[in-house]
Amino acid sequence: MKQDNQLDDHGQPRNTAFNHKNNKTKAVLTLKGIIDGILADVALNDIEVIYLKAWCCNDTFDFNDGDFIGIKEQIEDILEDGMITSSEQKDMQQMLSDNSTWL
Repeated sequence: MKQDNQLDDHGQPRNTAFNHKNNKTKAVLTLKGIIDGILADVALNDIEVIYLKAWCCNDTFDFNDGDFIGIKEQIEDILEDGMITSSEQKDMQQMLSDNSTWL
């Protein structure tokens, strides 16, 4: 049986850029789900803080990527004071909407 050199021993692509666009899409949709949950109960609870921190610590994508710089800064502002203002809500929803255009 011929081994495919593009895949590692676990069948995952060796080229990490292989799924870059899909990973960006997944990251934006994941964050959208977290933000929708925050807005649904109109509060930022401990679990949502953990999810936001985990999203920011994700090394799947590069935060120097122009698509994520503003989003990450907005999340850091939210986490800094532990609350999401109506202005931050609107800004975050707009950024996610803008980024959804390339999904």
